[in-house]
Amino acid sequence: MPDTAAPVDDIILDIQNVHRHYDPTHALKGVSFKARRGEVIALVGPNGAGKTTIGAIIAQREKPDLGKVVYYLDEGETEDPDLSQIGFFPGDSSFYMSLAVERLLYHAATRKGLSGSEAAEATQYWLDRLGMTNRPNQALSSFSKGNQQKIQFAESVLHGPSIVYLDEPFNGLDPVNQEWFIGLIRELQETGMTILISDHHMHLLERIADRILIMHQGKLVADGTLPTLRQRSQVGLSVRLRVVDPMAVDLKPFREHPAIRSIERTASGDIRMLVSAAVPRNDVLNFAKQRMRLTEILAEPASLHDIYVTVFSVQSADAEINEAAATAAAA
Repeated sequence: MPDTAAPVDDIILDIQNVHRHYDPTHALKGVSFKARRGEVIALVGPNGAGKTTIGAIIAQREKPDLGKVVYYLDEGETEDPDLSQIGFFPGDSSFYMSLAVERLLYHAATRKGLSGSEAAEATQYWLDRLGMTNRPNQALSSFSKGNQQKIQFAESVLHGPSIVYLDEPFNGLDPVNQEWFIGLIRELQETGMTILISDHHMHLLERIADRILIMHQGKLVADGTLPTLRQRSQVGLSVRLRVVDPMAVDLKPFREHPAIRSIERTASGDIRMLVSAAVPRNDVLNFAKQRMRLTEILAEPASLHDIYVTVFSVQSADAEINEAAATAAAA
């Protein structure tokens, strides 16, 4: 569940026990969560976890087999929203690769409910934002991967939706274009737009997400702010130890310590540990000092990447236990 209950009039999207089947796959298994106005929510999980499916359902491109999605938009509470209120960035290539970028944007705007004059104004605005006013007649297919992503992003938001779902917007982008997307996402959030983002770039998501949903095998397995997820996953700190002769350090006692979730030697020669938030940091550091010659200790809150890996280590272990129990019961 989210960290705190939002006021009823602050909720814009309510996903209620949503199931979706693609025979024989059960893609979504009772997914429920709420989104607030102006909130940025990151959805993370392995490929096949159900992230794209929930995005397609939110965008009204698919319907759930069970459960429902309730929208609280300008027209009030509805399960059948005006599609001009929804935006969807599919993450794959556009169907209109041969269209000129100006025509593509204008077509998208009119298709999403803008009048001819409004569509023309929105198209010009986004050509300016994209830096493509000198290339309006150039086909989408002729642009670089990064520019194609930018154009398709504009296509998903140029009509000013209340809710937008972005499926892997950072995929294949260089750092400069990643920063462009981050800046624009923050700008759109300031207008009150609710933004849901599915992506694998954890270091980028933790910079912009108000809340993070972790999905696995069609289920929502965690939901909260980054500090809350640190606490729930019992991964509080990432501790980097600079030591004399790191190769001489025996890591086995550390792997057996109940407060140390993982430990590794890094490429730079340091030793890095993930430490539980439930145990005082000094207890672990004293344990380390007894087993290595420390020259420096660097500690920072565990990253989303650290939390993600820990959550899925637990999920994998639980799956192995359940499989072993089922095998034993069948024997």
